[in-house]
Amino acid sequence: MIEPTTKWILEIMLVLLIVIFILLNVDKKKSKQKYEDLKWSMDSSKSD
Repeated sequence: MIEPTTKWILEIMLVLLIVIFILLNVDKKKSKQKYEDLKWSMDSSKSD
């Protein structure tokens, strides 16, 4: 028999994992764009 609090904690952890997973997937698309932007700004600063 699982105690209610333990069940509650497990449910929260499960939800957090799902949210993190979704955020990471979204971030992969964005981070590629960020990386391109960063690369571009690095190149720009070198030429100065």
